[in-house]
Amino acid sequence: MPWIVLRLLALKSWLSSRTKNLVTKRARVGIIVFVFSLLLHPTPVHAAPLWVESIVQSFAYIAFTIAAAITQGIVLLIDVMVPIMTYNNFVGNPVVRAGWAIVRDTVNMFFVVILIIIAFGTIFGSERFKWQQQVPRLLVMAIVVNFSKTLCGIMIDFGQVIMLTFANALREIAAGNFIQLLGLNKIYQVSQASSVIDGVEQVNAQGASQAFDFFGSAVLSVLLTIWVFATLLILVSILLFRIIMLWVLVVIAPLAWFMKGAKGIIDSNAYEDWWKEFKCLVGIGPVLTFFLWLTLAVAGAGNIAANSGFDVSANSNNADFTASWLEVNNFLSFLIGMGMLFAGFKAASQFCSAGIAGGFIGKRLETAKAFSPEKVARFGAGVGLKAGGYVARLGGRAIAGTPGAAAAASRYLPPAPAAFQNIPSRAKAAVAGRVADMAGEGAIGRFFKGKQADIQQGIRATKFDGVNKEKEAMKNKDRNWKQGQLEAMLKSPPKTQAGKDKMAALFEETMADGRLQKDLLRKDPEAMKKLWAIQGKGYTEMSNGNVAKTAELDSFKKKYAHITGSTDRIKDADDTKALAAGAWEDSAVQGRAAGIRTTFRDKDGKNLNALEAARAGHYGIEAQQAAVKGTDVTKLDIGTQVEGQFEAALQMNDRDSADAVIAQMRAKYTDAGTSDQDRQKMALSMDRMRAAADKMGKGGNATAVDSLTAFDTARTAMETQAGFGLPPAPAAGQGADTYVDENFGQSSGERIDAAMSQIESEKTAAQGAVAALEGEVQALRGVEKTIADKEKQIADVRKRIQQSVEGDRKQAYQPLRRARKNLAVAQQKGNANEIARAQKELDKFQASYDKVVQEGDEEMKGSPDITSLEAEVKKMIDDAGGKAGLEAAKEKSRRLQELQEQADRLEKTRVRLVQERNKRTT
Repeated sequence: MPWIVLRLLALKSWLSSRTKNLVTKRARVGIIVFVFSLLLHPTPVHAAPLWVESIVQSFAYIAFTIAAAITQGIVLLIDVMVPIMTYNNFVGNPVVRAGWAIVRDTVNMFFVVILIIIAFGTIFGSERFKWQQQVPRLLVMAIVVNFSKTLCGIMIDFGQVIMLTFANALREIAAGNFIQLLGLNKIYQVSQASSVIDGVEQVNAQGASQAFDFFGSAVLSVLLTIWVFATLLILVSILLFRIIMLWVLVVIAPLAWFMKGAKGIIDSNAYEDWWKEFKCLVGIGPVLTFFLWLTLAVAGAGNIAANSGFDVSANSNNADFTASWLEVNNFLSFLIGMGMLFAGFKAASQFCSAGIAGGFIGKRLETAKAFSPEKVARFGAGVGLKAGGYVARLGGRAIAGTPGAAAAASRYLPPAPAAFQNIPSRAKAAVAGRVADMAGEGAIGRFFKGKQADIQQGIRATKFDGVNKEKEAMKNKDRNWKQGQLEAMLKSPPKTQAGKDKMAALFEETMADGRLQKDLLRKDPEAMKKLWAIQGKGYTEMSNGNVAKTAELDSFKKKYAHITGSTDRIKDADDTKALAAGAWEDSAVQGRAAGIRTTFRDKDGKNLNALEAARAGHYGIEAQQAAVKGTDVTKLDIGTQVEGQFEAALQMNDRDSADAVIAQMRAKYTDAGTSDQDRQKMALSMDRMRAAADKMGKGGNATAVDSLTAFDTARTAMETQAGFGLPPAPAAGQGADTYVDENFGQSSGERIDAAMSQIESEKTAAQGAVAALEGEVQALRGVEKTIADKEKQIADVRKRIQQSVEGDRKQAYQPLRRARKNLAVAQQKGNANEIARAQKELDKFQASYDKVVQEGDEEMKGSPDITSLEAEVKKMIDDAGGKAGLEAAKEKSRRLQELQEQADRLEKTRVRLVQERNKRTT
């Protein structure tokens, strides 16, 4: 047994030495490719090739999904890069302000130290110290250090002026042009020049078995998007590092410049190193931004390869990739764009050679060179050989030789020739659906269901190929030609796919051209509605997932929310400003706008909502006309809103809208449920409306003249039926002038006459009430006076008796006080006889005093004079109805005074109304 073990160990050692290279990276890749090729090699059976194809398709889906995720990361990096490029707060940053101040204060202290060192060195005669040179330089730098932040800001601004010129131009177009430049929007678009398309359309074995072609395109898409992502990541990291390092350099500027002043005393290259870093960081930003701007500006003009004069056919695809962006013209544009970015890296590297910033940026640029177009092109050429093509074609021949295989494959193809435009994607969708059906409701089934939905969405996106070709064909056509084409198509919508693509292209042109929209609407007010009815639904489905086209479509939907049903997209004042004039006539748009506040104010300083601003003309005359015409007057508040609607209608010469306001006022005014207070408010509103119409009529507005006549007729009918809506009489404290000016300043003579009649009636009633109360009040006033006199007599008698009683008490108290004093003296002496005699005397005088007090109290209580007078007063009160009667008398007196004041106030008001009425007749 041991020898067997030894033999096995020896065999293991021999095999390990022979297979050592298998663990290397290249060997592992080779093994994986070989095994994968074996898996893809089909065998002559009926169903197995289709299942192998579906597996490869699944890997292709995964690869395309990864490419899409990386593309999203690219867009994110672009969005991050824009604010980084436009950043311009280097000196005002809180970090810089705080850090620079600390470093500056510290350095200022060291200037004194250096001066002391120079002084001692000079005293001791050291040859190292040359104060004639060192002191002036040190003093100059001491001054400059304290302005270092400002000086750095000026130098940074020099670079920023150049950088921001290009950065601001990139702000709005960066993401869209970058995607267009690199062709990332064509990752999922199928190349019509691929043999795979022809094979599937012909339902032959060679085309139907090209699963690896899709997989190859997907893998290359992943690699190229990784290249783009890495390049942008390097660019963003350099720009962000530039900002942070400029902060640091500004903070340490006092220290670096101090080292220049201390040269000869402190040996250091800090000052020179600081300048190298600073020049590198200031200069690299404008260079990178310029090349990025140049790249994207060129991309905005279309296909770079075609526009640059390269001799490539439109859809050349000799490599036979299935992805549209790997066609020669698109791929060459991609490489040119990446090359221009790397040219920017090359130019930027000239600014930075050493130091911290130079080291970091140099490493990033070296990393970028590892992804240079030259190396990527070599790698891409190898991939372009499509090593798996032979395997896939071999599988196709196997399927062709297998009975029923072609028929089985045909089940995955679209049934109608009209769908051949997207046959590869439809085939993939069918395969994914087949796998999902077989897998059921589990995780795998859900995964392939999702993939099927994604592919179907990609199918819709490919429809833009025809649209883009039509747009390219009409690039040099003028607006009149486009208008004519659209008008013809609106009358007779196209039936062919080419015609539909052309109309979709014209729809895109219309969305982007406001002048074309106005020209169409000027000739046919329903043009946009018709165009949306034909294109809206289909174009919305086509553009789903396309960021640029969806954004343009969203803007169009918001602008014409009344025909697209997109009022929910109107969210702020900027959205309302962008609305088409005709949209303001729509009730849903008006309802949405009524809830949006704007910065516009009315004459009282109150902020207007968007609808009020439109009615006031802040969004233009056409929007004002539409807003006025489309307003539902039944929903307007009586007062400012109704008056504004009426005045706006007259200004727009919109007689129908003005009549609608008059009719609504009449219906509301004569409604039995309208309160007197509401009628009063409406009467005041009508006064102001009439004054406005009269003023416009005198200014030459014929509509205002006609409306004023109708207004007066309607108001006369209203007032005849429901009264004049007169306010209540002026309240206490309200002056006649104020009352008349507020309520009748703009009223008609008839309304003033009615008010005068009402005031006269109320004054007469007040005067009658005064006359009725005066008799009662006079009689009661006599009783009150008599009672008051009697009460005064009672008070006088009581006072006299009290004075007499108090005099008697004082006389009786004198001997009592002496007796108390004598008792106190006797008690001090201690003589019992004297104490007894004094006590006896005190008791006698105390009894006499108590008797006087008692008699006085009885005299005050039982005085016949007081009793007689009180009886008389009581009888008078009883005769007047008791205390309640007296209180009623006082209340009547107060009421009488109020009535007299009211009568006076009404008389003054009547006089003021007469004056106001006279103004109407002069």
